[in-house]
Amino acid sequence: MKKSISLCVMLIMAIMISAQTKMLKQSGKSAEEMLPNGWELLASAENDINHDRIPDLVVIALPDFPENIQTRDDGYKINKNSPIVAIYFGERGVYKLWNSTISIIEAADEFSFLDEVTASISAKGIVTIGYKMFFSAGTWGAPTNKFVYRYQDHDLYLIGYDRNTLNRATLEEETVSYNFLTHKKQTSITKEGVKTKKDKWQNIAKKPLMEFGPDPLDYIYD
Repeated sequence: MKKSISLCVMLIMAIMISAQTKMLKQSGKSAEEMLPNGWELLASAENDINHDRIPDLVVIALPDFPENIQTRDDGYKINKNSPIVAIYFGERGVYKLWNSTISIIEAADEFSFLDEVTASISAKGIVTIGYKMFFSAGTWGAPTNKFVYRYQDHDLYLIGYDRNTLNRATLEEETVSYNFLTHKKQTSITKEGVKTKKDKWQNIAKKPLMEFGPDPLDYIYD
């Protein structure tokens, strides 16, 4: 009996350890191939990022770690895991993981969820990571965030940020654009595509560009 209980305990521990060590693959040929079983591919993009004329890959994935999944009374499951943003560089016919981070994209909770997640790489290698949150309570706003990165000096740096907020009550949209290269911020307000106020330009503090990593909003609003 004791031996049976001991084996059960060991099996449970092994499952727990296995769940905690699930991670994106270090290399592969497609975004789908990088994901462990159970993870969701939210967005991906392919193009040259590091200017070596070889296509690179952006992967945005949602883990399924069970400790961060909540089941409501009605049976609906809320995945509160933080999405992972990963950058893969192309090399010899495969993509190899260069860097990954969390906390660029917000995690869902009881009152908000990800309505849309996007990733793109321009012809000049500019990486844009975007997401839109939907709030079921507490605000009339429906914000969309876009983080803009550029590869230089052997790293990926945040060079811009856009936040667009649609007021569901008034239908006015406010767009705030930060340019960390020119140290300027522009605020525009429109309604149904027509400007309702003159654009507002402001200087922002000059500081070193932020390297690719977690919590870019802390850097932006610091």
